[in-house]
Amino acid sequence: LILAFNFGLIYMTYIGFLTFLPTFLIEKGSSLSQAGVTTSFMLFVGFLAQPAGGFIYDKLGGRFLFAASSLLAGVGLFMFTFENNIPPVLFIVIVGAAATATFPVALAMGSEIATGETVGLSVGFVFGISGVLSSFSPALIGYIADLLGLQVSFRLLVILAVLSFGVSFFLPGRWINSF
Repeated sequence: LILAFNFGLIYMTYIGFLTFLPTFLIEKGSSLSQAGVTTSFMLFVGFLAQPAGGFIYDKLGGRFLFAASSLLAGVGLFMFTFENNIPPVLFIVIVGAAATATFPVALAMGSEIATGETVGLSVGFVFGISGVLSSFSPALIGYIADLLGLQVSFRLLVILAVLSFGVSFFLPGRWINSF
């Protein structure tokens, strides 16, 4: 349950950001094609982040990976919502990489905590619960965006990342194996 809830929180952050990122970029002056290309960067980094997340999991453990990923996603998302001289695509990549690095780790941890012939059930439970939780994210973020704007709704997504960071310390398994 803790793993499913933790993965659900980081997945909610990811889906909420991904769903409204193109709209936010267009509101800030990007063309449709620019918004599409920028959003693609967030998706593409998963290609690199997922094996990297698996490697970090093997070396340092799932608790560390979930804590670090949640923290990075939250900081990246928070910094994205402020006007500064740093290109926003950097923060988009950080959020995308941090969140997607947890996908293989959730699968591996779900497999590890299962006993006997319940590996499939365990992994299905972790991904099922996280999928249900993340399905609420677009509706919630859209509602808040209608009331307060996308910038505020993105800042509120940071709360989900912070919650995920806190929950990660209660995950089963090792903390840090070795460096």
